[in-house]
Amino acid sequence: MPGVTEQEIAQAKQMNLYQYMQLCEQDNFKPEGPGQFRHKGHSSLTFAADGSWTYFKTKATGRTALNYLIAVEGVSFVEAVREINWIQGGVRPSFQPVKAPPPPAEKKPAKEFRLPKPDKNNYAATAYLRKRCIHPNVLTVCKQKKILYQTSFKDHPNCVFVGRDGNGEPKGGSLRGCSQIQFRRDIPGSKKIYPFYIEAAATADTVEVYEAPILKMQRLAAAC
Repeated sequence: MPGVTEQEIAQAKQMNLYQYMQLCEQDNFKPEGPGQFRHKGHSSLTFAADGSWTYFKTKATGRTALNYLIAVEGVSFVEAVREINWIQGGVRPSFQPVKAPPPPAEKKPAKEFRLPKPDKNNYAATAYLRKRCIHPNVLTVCKQKKILYQTSFKDHPNCVFVGRDGNGEPKGGSLRGCSQIQFRRDIPGSKKIYPFYIEAAATADTVEVYEAPILKMQRLAAAC
């Protein structure tokens, strides 16, 4: 794989972790004191508003988003440089004068919900979720219930988390990229009142609510 230039490396190092989180993972961290934050997916990762971070699990420290992608997410150096520079290239601050909003457009008919076509295997999705510390038993249950599988767009694999109604019929779903490219979106036509969920035992008397499928799965994995 071709390398990257010194100029590209220098440009990538300009983005610190706090800036990266604000752009790419807004829903994946929470405040933990004045100017301090904790990563939701990597609970032992904390960082500050100045970008400095510490990953207590491996005792790794740094300030740049580049170091974070390499030391915490396991992205190769070349891919990390290219990803950050791609993100920086996509950020275009606007200084256009404020204009009056256009008249509301006619409401478009709701898109028909269709689950994306599954891949022939779930290798990438399984590897990604195991890296996020999801227990194999949890993955097995989700696959058996057909609420988790893998699909690909333009050769980029994604996890599919399926939301169902009370009869078990798919009514919505969300995608999460399995590769180094950050990708999150809802499947067009999804009805958010039907979220991804894992049934509890018949004798359970408590409902646990999470803001993302992976967090739900991590909580269940911790109980395995």
